[in-house]
Amino acid sequence: MAEARCFAALLGLEVHGTLGVLLWNFVESHLTKEEALEYLGRISKTSLWLSAKVLSETQKAIHEIHDKKT
Repeated sequence: MAEARCFAALLGLEVHGTLGVLLWNFVESHLTKEEALEYLGRISKTSLWLSAKVLSETQKAIHEIHDKKT
């Protein structure tokens, strides 16, 4: 995966990880708060390793973004 990121960067493309894509879709209102939290929970149960801190910070970001939207 690192090779793909390096190649994309060489081409001048923006690179986003799984959580970045999730948060972007939430910010752009493609997902509701509930959906974003549900997908985050699903992601945490896959083979993609997330530390407890990253998971917690992402949940916190979803709540904060939601509070700013309302």
